[in-house]
Amino acid sequence: MTTSTYTFKNGFKLVYQKADSSIPITSIVVFIKFGSIHERIRGASHFIEHMCFKGTYRRPTSKDITTQYDKIGAFLNANTYKEYTDYIVKCEDIYAANCIDVLSDMVLHSTFSSKYMNLEKNVVKEEAIRLDDDAEYHISKMTEALLYSNTPYANPIDDLSYHTQKLALPNIGVISDYHQFYQPYNMGISIVSNLSFETIKQMVSKTYFIKKPSRIESVPRHIYTLASPHDVQLNIQKKQGVHATHLSISFRICEYGHPDMYRLQVLSNILSGYMSSRMFMLLREKHGVTYK
Repeated sequence: MTTSTYTFKNGFKLVYQKADSSIPITSIVVFIKFGSIHERIRGASHFIEHMCFKGTYRRPTSKDITTQYDKIGAFLNANTYKEYTDYIVKCEDIYAANCIDVLSDMVLHSTFSSKYMNLEKNVVKEEAIRLDDDAEYHISKMTEALLYSNTPYANPIDDLSYHTQKLALPNIGVISDYHQFYQPYNMGISIVSNLSFETIKQMVSKTYFIKKPSRIESVPRHIYTLASPHDVQLNIQKKQGVHATHLSISFRICEYGHPDMYRLQVLSNILSGYMSSRMFMLLREKHGVTYK
């Protein structure tokens, strides 16, 4: 498949790929280079993701936004990661222009109403409580703390500890991060569609994505040096109410994008990937232990 790219004058980036399908579906993902490693306030990136669904000047409420997608049967979702946040839409080709326009309004013009901010703080806290009840979440949190110690990668994206009264998200600090990082030059859009590249480019050019940035300031580059691992590290946590033992073994390997990633993926599949992998056969088939 051929990939085409274009950077608008304000720095907003478009990556396009022609769909290899006769199904008239356009997939859209907007990426913002803002995740938990960039935060000055723990939990801010995840909270901002939530707030981008809560209303803009053109669409004052959450319902005004979601109805735009629901009435055409489009899929809408978002995720926060350590290095970026993304907003995802899948829709019929004929609705692509409108969906891109609404997305641009959502991510660039969130009003951050104090009323909705206070309500949404309860939502993210409830999500964190649900995570706190999940043993696999604790395994993941402990693993990252060991693998990436002394860097922001060691911190969870969101956690119940971020929502105590002492560490409650301050409205002003969160809004400041939003205005700094949610700028067109710090974003990009990836689109897979049956529509042509020129058609998609024209659609994007008519949205808020290509407006002049409301402010221009340098987005901090984060370069972290990880200490070389020496001894095997171990963390064991007892959790009340959990009747099973959850075990995870992890290895730090190469950087993202390194060519060895492909070789390591093959090795991972052989050792631990599918139902014919060595770990699956040894643990589940031979000893009847739950494994995934």
